[in-house]
Amino acid sequence: MKNTLNSKLATLLCLAIFLINSGCVSTLEKQSRVPSSELGNKVFLVNEAEMALRVRWDLLDMENEEIFADFHVWDSNGAGGYSIAKLCSKAQQGVRVRLVVDGIAMALWGNEFIEGGLIRAIKETCTYQGREMMSIRFWNPVEANALPTLVAGKKSHRNHDKILYLKGLQTVYEGDRNWQNVNYRMDPNQPGYSYFSVDAVVTGPVVNETAAYLETIWELAKEFEPKLVTVADKTVTRHRSGGGPPDTTVSPLLRKEYYQNTYDRKLADLQSKLKDIESGQLEFISAEKYEPIDWRAKAIPVKSARFLHFDAKAKLEGGDDSFNKELADLFASAQQKIFFATPFLMLPEQFHSALEDRARNGVEISLLTSAPNTRMGTVPKFYQFQNADINRLRKIGTKIYQNTGTDAEHLKCIMIDRKKTFLGTHNMNPRSVDVDLESGFLFEDETLTMDLEAFVLANSEDYKKKKTVTHFLLSPIVKPLLRLKFLKRQF
Repeated sequence: MKNTLNSKLATLLCLAIFLINSGCVSTLEKQSRVPSSELGNKVFLVNEAEMALRVRWDLLDMENEEIFADFHVWDSNGAGGYSIAKLCSKAQQGVRVRLVVDGIAMALWGNEFIEGGLIRAIKETCTYQGREMMSIRFWNPVEANALPTLVAGKKSHRNHDKILYLKGLQTVYEGDRNWQNVNYRMDPNQPGYSYFSVDAVVTGPVVNETAAYLETIWELAKEFEPKLVTVADKTVTRHRSGGGPPDTTVSPLLRKEYYQNTYDRKLADLQSKLKDIESGQLEFISAEKYEPIDWRAKAIPVKSARFLHFDAKAKLEGGDDSFNKELADLFASAQQKIFFATPFLMLPEQFHSALEDRARNGVEISLLTSAPNTRMGTVPKFYQFQNADINRLRKIGTKIYQNTGTDAEHLKCIMIDRKKTFLGTHNMNPRSVDVDLESGFLFEDETLTMDLEAFVLANSEDYKKKKTVTHFLLSPIVKPLLRLKFLKRQF
């Protein structure tokens, strides 16, 4: 009996050795050697303002491990305020929550933003078993009231990312939408108005590349310092990234009083919103409109996916061209067709050169940009650049479109040969190239690319030049000034 048992064990051992050598049980090992860009990545495109809020809200609902939000602008009122409360409610359930917002955007945008009083309220409220679970940091926070900080260089360096990462779901939401009320067509100051945008919900191993990038962002971002609270016309909050004195025009006593009053107001508002969320009574979106999106069922598998970005530390210190080169190489790879979109048409020379080379080789080129009748297209200083670029692109046969309707074109994408798609935050303008932090995904998949192209074309028409009285009056003054490189980088 013992000999029989030993014989069976020996047979099983031989069989195991055979299977290992033949590769039958080495599937996981083989998969680990395959780049994450080629393993089971799926994408769902979000192309409506209202849908964007529903999908983001659903993602927050489903995540039970960690949430990391990295955004250029985040309103703290309206839908943005309720989303902060939603993050707080997840923190109270034990989910780790980290939020990075841009220091320059927080100082200069006009809507209510995330500032000292709210941060203190979050620290004290968004806890789990006595531990702080929600943390907020600022990217390159600056002090100063206006123009001196907005010249090219470190002080004007912005974090232009729009990334929502959900660790447990292994999912990233990336695109050109900030977390502003206007992004969801919910800005009370601009009723019915939003942006023409497309975002992507990405799942799969490529998400790990985004997670690694976000850890670097977190390490470089700065914590809020209450002692540097200032009071200005719009009660903006600013502080320096490298130290320095607070605003001397505001007394320490007034600064302390303002900080305390803001904290009291924001704490009450946060607690009220948390109660609304718990009860299901959400003011910012009606129950009739709120329908969960089954994005997982609708996501399509893509052949490959890569996360593109600048080296954050190098860009903050003033120099990294790697991301720009990848986009220029993407243009240069086209054999048949290029279709790209940017709201701020001020292409740097490296992109113009790549497009002109492809045009000489018979590649068809199309562009979607801001319509002159929308808010993006009527700024005189910007229009000067757009007009010059349109003339140059038309000389190489570029077909130029504008989006229909009154929403502002805000989409940033590149589609190559109906096979490859870049979708992200890079505006392909001097500020994105030289100054700001940008990111996005590069997908290789015919179905995804053709779906995006079809959506863009269905909502586009031939570009129509429109010169206003303001344009004619300011043109002789503005046009010479905007030849200066440091001014170009501001837009």
